[in-house]
Amino acid sequence: MMYSSITLGMEVETADGRVGQVVASPRDGKWLVACEDGRDRRYREEEINEYDREWYLAGEFRED
Repeated sequence: MMYSSITLGMEVETADGRVGQVVASPRDGKWLVACEDGRDRRYREEEINEYDREWYLAGEFRED
């Protein structure tokens, strides 16, 4: 897993496969992420990665 510096407003993918946007800075070491399913959840920085929608739409995620 590759880590990047997380910032407010960044679109991210979580370790459990959810996609969302970082909406608040860390509290108790966890960032607040507004997920696409309509719920807000807190994740540690090592549990979230920057999400690249273009990469996923192009099918680059497939492991043929």
